[in-house]
Amino acid sequence: MRILKSLYSAGTGVCILLAAALLLVAPYGCSKEGGKAPAQKAEETLKGDIDNAIKEYEAALLIDPSIAEAHNNLGFAYMDKGDLAKALENQKKAVELKPALANGYYGLAMVYERQGKKKEAIANWKKFASLSQPLRALGQGFMSA
Repeated sequence: MRILKSLYSAGTGVCILLAAALLLVAPYGCSKEGGKAPAQKAEETLKGDIDNAIKEYEAALLIDPSIAEAHNNLGFAYMDKGDLAKALENQKKAVELKPALANGYYGLAMVYERQGKKKEAIANWKKFASLSQPLRALGQGFMSA
């Protein structure tokens, strides 16, 4: 535990915590609305059927455009397809609709990184870290040990 504390105090802890959070937070499959079950949409996305996943998320958003998680998942699908403009648009909409959606800031950070916008990426990584429950729990464990 002393090693983890020393890494945390040296600033490396932030990187370790961020890596742990990334492993704990799944960016796909959060939507509960739309034609197919969320797990099936996520499976399509993860299997590489990006076009079908995009179609399904867009269909869900036609029914209810206020589903932040669907915008978030659609943003990830567009990012996987390489359409960073649409990815950014959907991630921004996700956090506009639900400011406490950690995955929305994760998505924004990823898009900004891919666009080479380091300052914006860092700001969104920090927001993601502050909202991520697993990350906060890990941080409290390091600090109290």
